[in-house]
Amino acid sequence: MTTKTVNLNPIFVDRPEVQEVFGDRVRAMSVVDGVMHIELCSTRIVPVDTDQLPKITAHTTGRWTMPIGTAIAMRDMLSQQIAELERQGTLKMMQTVGSAPTPPKH
Repeated sequence: MTTKTVNLNPIFVDRPEVQEVFGDRVRAMSVVDGVMHIELCSTRIVPVDTDQLPKITAHTTGRWTMPIGTAIAMRDMLSQQIAELERQGTLKMMQTVGSAPTPPKH
């Protein structure tokens, strides 16, 4: 009897026509039937008359759905990437530029 070994690692096929999706916030995250759902949004400032405050809106830019196992793999990869950015000192610089000030601790 001959036993065949099957390679379960898929061959990656890049599709350059697939567009990137930008989001500056995660609006919602839920798990339904073992599938993680993540909704990304992008903030926009709508110009108004000069005597009024600008209107700020958040528009859905993308929805990701993935099995829990993929979400866990994404978490692990994000953690590794963030740790590397912290090691390089890049993350600290990014937080300083893009983050709101943190209230002092008493």
